[in-house]
Amino acid sequence: MNGQCHHSFSPKLFFALLVTGILFSAQGATITWTNTSGGSWSVTNNWSPHQVPGAADTALITTSGNYTITLNANAQVAGLTLGAASGIQTLTVSGSTLSFTNGGTVGTNGVLNLSGSTLTGLLTVNGALNWSNGGNLSAGSALTIATNAILNISGNGTENIYGMLTNAGTVNWSGTGNLWVYNYSPSGYTGGIVNLAGALFNVQNDQAIISVQGSPTFNNAGIFLKSPGTNTTTIGVIFNNTGVLNVASGTVAFSSGAVDNGTIAGAGNVSVINSSGALTLNGAVPNLIIAGGTVTGVNPSIGNLTWSSGVLQGTNATVTGLASWTGGSLGSGSTLTIANNAILNISGNNTKNLYGMLTNAGTVNWSGTGNL
Repeated sequence: MNGQCHHSFSPKLFFALLVTGILFSAQGATITWTNTSGGSWSVTNNWSPHQVPGAADTALITTSGNYTITLNANAQVAGLTLGAASGIQTLTVSGSTLSFTNGGTVGTNGVLNLSGSTLTGLLTVNGALNWSNGGNLSAGSALTIATNAILNISGNGTENIYGMLTNAGTVNWSGTGNLWVYNYSPSGYTGGIVNLAGALFNVQNDQAIISVQGSPTFNNAGIFLKSPGTNTTTIGVIFNNTGVLNVASGTVAFSSGAVDNGTIAGAGNVSVINSSGALTLNGAVPNLIIAGGTVTGVNPSIGNLTWSSGVLQGTNATVTGLASWTGGSLGSGSTLTIANNAILNISGNNTKNLYGMLTNAGTVNWSGTGNL
C-alpha cells in the first residue's frame, strides 16, 4: 500500500439519498407560530422551525395568547389550524389569496379576517370569520360555518361566491356590497348557499344576492331574517325555503324562482318582481306584493296583497286582510277568494284580466278607469 486513502463513489447510495430528500420535502413539515406578540406571516423567526409555511406544510397557529398575524401576500399551505386553547388568535389577510390543499380549521378561539381577499380550498369555521370589502370564495371550494360559529360579511365590495357556502351557525350580512353567486359546470363554478336547520342568515342591509352565471340556489332550512330598514333585499338566485323566511321589516323581493314549503313570517313584505320572478306558495304569507312575474300555489293564504302587475296563478287562493289590485291577471283555472271581513280595492287605469274565478265573501270596491 502507498498510504493513500481510496474512496469509492456509489451511484445507488446517491440515488437513495436523493429520493429520501425529495420524499421528505414532499411530505412537508409542521410549522408552529411562536410569537405571542403577533407579527407578519412572512417573517421566518415567527415560526418554529424558522421557516415560512409552504405549499406542502401544515401551519399551526395554536400558541395561546392574544395576538394578530398579518398576511399581505399570497400563501398556500397543505393545512391550517387557527386557534389555541386560550386567548384570541387572529389572522388578517388583506388583498391576497389564502389556499389550503388539504383543508383548514378556525377553532373556537380563532378569528380569520379576509379583506378584499380570496379563499381557496376547504375551510371549517368554529370561531369567527370576518369577510369584508369584496373578495372571492374560489370555484370548487367549500366554506362551512359550524354550529355556534359566526360569519360577518360587511363593507362596500362585492363578494363573489364561486364555491359552496354552508351555514350551521350565524351569518350576519351588512354593508353595501352585493353577493354574486356562480354555478356553471363548464366553467367549474360550484357556487351556492345552504342555510341548515337551526342556523340563522341575518340580512342587515338592502343589497342583492345575484345569479351571475348558471343556476345557483339558496336552500334555507333554518331562519332567513331580514331585520333592519324599510327598503328591499333582492334575491336573484333560486330560493328554496323549508325553514322560516322572516321579513321583520322592509321587503324581500324575488327576481328569479322561489319555492316556499316552510313558513313565512314578519311584518314586512314578500315581493315578486320583473317578468322572470316566480314564487310558489304552499302556505301563508302575511304581506305579498306582486309587481311582475307569477305567483302560484295550492290553498295559499294571503294576508294583505298589493298587486300592480304580473299573474296570480293557482287554486283556492284566499285574501284574509286588505288587497289592492291596480294591474295584472288572474290566471286561467285559478280561483281567488276574498274572505269574510276582507277587502279588495280595484282601482287605477289598467285593465284587470280575469281568466279564473274571483269569489267575494267580504267587500270589493271597484273604482278608477280600468275595465275588468
